[in-house]
Amino acid sequence: MVNGLEIRNRSIARRRRIAAHNKRRRSLPDHLTESYKVFSKQKKVNRLMQIMGILVIIGGSVFGLTYLKQNQIAEEKADDIVSTALQTGESPDSNPNAPQDSVIIPSTNKPSRSEVLAYTVSADKPKRIEINRIEVFARIQSVGINKAGEVSSPVNIYDAAWFNLSNKIGEKPGSSVMVGHVGFRSISGVFSEIDDLITGDEITVTMGDDRVFTYKVSVKESLKLKDFSMSDYLSYKGSYNSKLHLITCSGSILRGSTSYDSRLVVTAELQE
Repeated sequence: MVNGLEIRNRSIARRRRIAAHNKRRRSLPDHLTESYKVFSKQKKVNRLMQIMGILVIIGGSVFGLTYLKQNQIAEEKADDIVSTALQTGESPDSNPNAPQDSVIIPSTNKPSRSEVLAYTVSADKPKRIEINRIEVFARIQSVGINKAGEVSSPVNIYDAAWFNLSNKIGEKPGSSVMVGHVGFRSISGVFSEIDDLITGDEITVTMGDDRVFTYKVSVKESLKLKDFSMSDYLSYKGSYNSKLHLITCSGSILRGSTSYDSRLVVTAELQE
């Protein structure tokens, strides 16, 4: 007959055998244990990569929507600028000395280098443009739109002119416009040789407070007058950088006019 103490001991031994068996089942061989650790670590890494991927997608979507919205605003701004100026025949901060008629007789008095260096404007406006390849070292006037609805030309064929309804020089994103004469009668103007510029050529603009912005030529195009629209160059669509557009006449002189039948545009990108 089995007494109570023996029953108790048998029960304890049985529980111990069961516990040992379960422990063996839960334990893995060393090589399997190491593999499991590697698997668990890789699983965590994969999870982290998935989270990062989701964040990148969300960030890219926000960036894309912002980009599209800014492009839309830029296009609307360009259209509003041209529309308002054409209605009023005026633009803010226009050069008081700029001619207000579409037909102008520019000065052909070439300023000396010292006169160019002595030229002053307010701190936030451009005062000098330099293009080494074509030996341009010129003053920059500030001009608006004349009563004929056109961008006013500089009053001197040796001066360039920043269109003050375009973005400021160096503004990002931004699209700045400068115009200049190709020439007058038989005299070559400030932009007479910009067609010789090639990709990578530097254009330096000095501001009224002596800040310097350097641009590099990226695109050059010639457009017939009927295909040319200034609003296309007032928009920074497609870029978050600062662009500078140099615009001058090209092609042939229109019969009975002093204007040309084409426009040459050289576009440059701001360099950091």
